[in-house]
Amino acid sequence: MELKVWVEGVVRVVCGLSIDTSCQDVVIALAQATGQTGRYILALKLRGSERQLVADERPLQCLSQLGQLATEVQFILRRTGPSLGTVGPHGDHAAPPPATELYLSVAGVVE
Repeated sequence: MELKVWVEGVVRVVCGLSIDTSCQDVVIALAQATGQTGRYILALKLRGSERQLVADERPLQCLSQLGQLATEVQFILRRTGPSLGTVGPHGDHAAPPPATELYLSVAGVVE
């Protein structure tokens, strides 16, 4: 399955999702595809209300629970800060988080 996600005002399509794909998986795939580093969250926007999804939430499960309202949902990738691997809390260089092997692909701009 696929999921449309707004990234800096541009719609990206994340392909290869299953019902068990987590928000963290989606965020990592988008960050890798765009070459961006930093800390990100995935937000769900519906009818002017926005909610931050936690890392282990499943975006496709969220959509299925919304029923007909799912067509009105927008997923938005938001940058929340610099990468933890860039500079540690005391100004030192912290080790980057371990790489996660993903089988997701991200398509370009959707017209």
